[in-house]
Amino acid sequence: MHFCPKNDILKSEKSPRKEAAMPTLTDPAVIKELLQRHGFSFSRALGQNFIINPGVCPKMAELGGAAPGVGVLEIGPGLGALTGALVGRVPRVTAVEIDKNMLAALQDEFANQIEGGALSLIHSDILKFDISSMEGEFAAAGNLPYYITTPIVLMLLRNAKRIPRMVLMVQKEAARRFFAKPKDKLYGPLAITAQLYYECESLVSLTPASYYPQPDVDSEVVLLTRRADMPTDMDPTAFCRFTESIFAMRRKTVYNNLKPLLPAADAAAEALARANIAQAARAEALSIEELARLYEASGKHN
Repeated sequence: MHFCPKNDILKSEKSPRKEAAMPTLTDPAVIKELLQRHGFSFSRALGQNFIINPGVCPKMAELGGAAPGVGVLEIGPGLGALTGALVGRVPRVTAVEIDKNMLAALQDEFANQIEGGALSLIHSDILKFDISSMEGEFAAAGNLPYYITTPIVLMLLRNAKRIPRMVLMVQKEAARRFFAKPKDKLYGPLAITAQLYYECESLVSLTPASYYPQPDVDSEVVLLTRRADMPTDMDPTAFCRFTESIFAMRRKTVYNNLKPLLPAADAAAEALARANIAQAARAEALSIEELARLYEASGKHN
């Protein structure tokens, strides 16, 4: 079996084709057989827990298609339960998988779809994937690894102008971050950027029994639909980085966190005054509207 280098599309081999047994990819017996056939086991380091609740992936795929003609970026396809539900519902799926051992199973199960151009498999760490290689607008979907959920979501949020919809399976604690409000300990760059650019909705809660092997925590599927009134004049990448700086030291005042961004004398104080925010305020107490005003007042738009 030949595996592509990182960020390269995995080409289908010239071997007998067979249709993927998509409905069975949530069957623990099939999962075990695939793992045994390809000679590998679960990686706790990569957070590999396979969905076995048969109703979840079809629902995610149904909601994951953003619009006619819009493809989907799937993050961490694993053995392909969600991949199988997406293929056929959307014009093209680009699936990014870090574990090269999973790619053999995916290539085997989805040989026809790869051959026909409906599916591209890419061997890469999603955080190193060149998202600019995606054509036009695209939706995002995936069962995100728990240990790097926040970095992945922030990467997607920085590309809000290209991603009209996301449907993401995450740890329940991580899901709460999408809905956090000021003064909540989970309120931060993820909650602020997500709520500024998207309508956030919790679709379903999942117990550990929905996975094989079972994780130690509950999970949740979250749907993000880009807001019709999103701020088109604010670059999401720059705004997200701005909020990360403002929240860098949560115990500090917003004035002290702003000073490294605006080192000129009195610049931080003047920006706060223009935004009508007290110097003694803390970032976690500011509303999204106040943070957006401060971003504009600071002039940090790049």
